Amino acid sequence: GSVSDALIGLHALTGCDSVSSFHGKGKKSGFNLAKIPRYCETMTELGTSFLPTDNLIRKCEAFVCALYGDRDITDVNEVRYRLFCKKGKNSSALPPCQDCLTLHIQRANYQAAIWKNSLVARLDYPSPVGKGWLFSGEEGLTVE
Repeated sequence: GSVSDALIGLHALTGCDSVSSFHGKGKKSGFNLAKIPRYCETMTELGTSFLPTDNLIRKCEAFVCALYGDRDITDVNEVRYRLFCKKGKNSSALPPCQDCLTLHIQRANYQAAIWKNSLVARLDYPSPVGKGWLFSGEEGLTVE
């Protein structure tokens, strides 16, 4: 696939109106990573269905590890720990923990699936509840 095929997934994962961004990690860093074939494939795969596979979640986690500067480690908790141990690292500069990242990936995947199906006249899409979001009668749809 080409980088242009990866843009929808990349935009959703790195932050958009409905999915949060990673503190201090802009679109340019993600775009540069998406030029690498394995990451391009991962971003292209985001949103191909409304539920991400476990394999896709692992590949997105590896992408986020690379986004935070470590292409050799694919466990975000390990990258988080290593960055934490570095002197002078502000906690806001750490990647999210694995549980939070999984929910983030679910939200990004759901949003990318909506965009990838935007030309379908009457899309019967599943509820976002359980895909990184919760529904509360008082607050409506909130981040899980």
